[in-house]
Order: sequence, then structure tokens, then C-alpha cells
Amino acid sequence: MALVKTWYDVDAAADKFGIKKSMLLFWVDEGLVRCEREDGVVARVNIDDVRLQAAAVAQG
Repeated sequence: MALVKTWYDVDAAADKFGIKKSMLLFWVDEGLVRCEREDGVVARVNIDDVRLQAAAVAQG
């Protein structure tokens, strides 16, 4: 079983899918993307959740 990186920092996740950081943080605020926080600030996001949201946006 291969280990896959599941949590990305916000900037890396936004870059990976070509979306704006503000959109990604909006998804976090809406509860659509899970995150890990450090000192109350979003530090990492679940890339599988981001992938699902990006696909939904692409489908229109």
C-alpha cells in the first residue's frame, strides 16, 4: 500500500489546482474542505476534499 500525501499547505493546494487561495479558504469556511489549524489559522487542507470541489467547479 502506497502512502499518499493527503494534507497540503494552503498555497500548495491552490497552486496544484490553479484556484485562488481565497476560493480555497471559502470552501474551508463553508465546511466543504477539511483543514488543520495552527494558532487559529488554516495551515493545511485535505487535498481529496479540494479535488472534489475543483471537479465540481470544472463541471459547472
